[in-house]
Amino acid sequence: MLSDNLKNLHQEYLLYYKENGIKLLPHELQKRIAYTAKIARENYKRLKHPITTSLENYIEICVHFSLSLDLATRSVETVNLTNPPFNFRAAAAYFLELPYELHQRIEKDLFNIHPEKREEFWKDLNLNIPKIEKKFIAMIEERKRFAQSKGYESQIDLSFKKSKIPQSVLNRFVVNQDKLINFCNQNLPKIGNKPDWFYSNFSKTCFLCMIQPFPFSSLESVFEKATFIHPILQKYNEKITIKPSGSSHTTYKEGTDSFEVYIENDQNLRHQIVDLVHELGHVINNLEDLNKNKNPFLKGRFLAEKEANEIEIDFYKKTSRLLYQASFGWILWLFRRTLFEIELHKNPRQNLSKLYADTYNKCFKGANQKSNPTYFIDTYISLRPFSTLPHTLAYSEVVTKLIEKKK
Repeated sequence: MLSDNLKNLHQEYLLYYKENGIKLLPHELQKRIAYTAKIARENYKRLKHPITTSLENYIEICVHFSLSLDLATRSVETVNLTNPPFNFRAAAAYFLELPYELHQRIEKDLFNIHPEKREEFWKDLNLNIPKIEKKFIAMIEERKRFAQSKGYESQIDLSFKKSKIPQSVLNRFVVNQDKLINFCNQNLPKIGNKPDWFYSNFSKTCFLCMIQPFPFSSLESVFEKATFIHPILQKYNEKITIKPSGSSHTTYKEGTDSFEVYIENDQNLRHQIVDLVHELGHVINNLEDLNKNKNPFLKGRFLAEKEANEIEIDFYKKTSRLLYQASFGWILWLFRRTLFEIELHKNPRQNLSKLYADTYNKCFKGANQKSNPTYFIDTYISLRPFSTLPHTLAYSEVVTKLIEKKK
């Protein structure tokens, strides 16, 4: 007999499997849940203390992880670019023109060299931008049709579902965008004379790399300070490991009831440090939920990011005014990407280079770009549409609270 929580998961995942066109009978899913729950119950007895949560909550988490992995595995569709399925023909044509790996390499190589050399590097690529843009537009239109085939009005509505974003949050962001952008610009750090390339097409506009002095010298010093502010990290210190990786993210390992924090090693120490602050925000929030016997992995990406962002901004406030101010530069960069994506998916058949420049100028006061064709090498835009939407909207809610406190 399943507990009430597991019954809810049973109903929820029956719907998920159905939405993804996967046939699974209710009794088959119930059998899988019961088996996973049994394994979890046995493993719980072997966990090292202190254990983060109750047996019942631990079982629910293990079942959720198992079903989530099974669903993702069954939903994966291998696409042959030379003979793609009907729904992916435009995407296949785009990636034949500009392969996935080339996207990532261009973006990495471009922003790893000195800003003054980036324009020359871009020209040397000799990309056929009109041809790329034509195929890019066709891919965006195809994505809209795909979302509509799944019962959604657009790609952004599909993202709402996946990340559990309330429509009201997006509405609030769109209505208040000017107020949010102005507040962020007013709180940016004063860095003196900016270099000529700072607002160029090929700049990341990173205030973090410009501030002096930088308040932390190592990842260890950040963890030590975070532990002082949040003693829960000390309580579970032996269950938290920090590792280098190709991207920054945090994983809860249900087999050992522990957290692995991965920090992107292909970036400078300053960016690794702020990534660690953000990821520790997730760890702290997850630990607090687990201690209350809540399942933090059901809340969705939007709420998870919002709660981590609140911890992150609070950490900066308590440790470094310069870091607090520099964080608004990254928030503006996210705002710019989302504003571009919203307009792009509303109407892909417009001057996208001008749109990319206009959204940049809107977010960064003092910028005056005329046309910027680099939008398609932003892998979050080309390869993972609206994947940073939860982050943008989460920060917009945090900034809204900061504005209200100022009144």
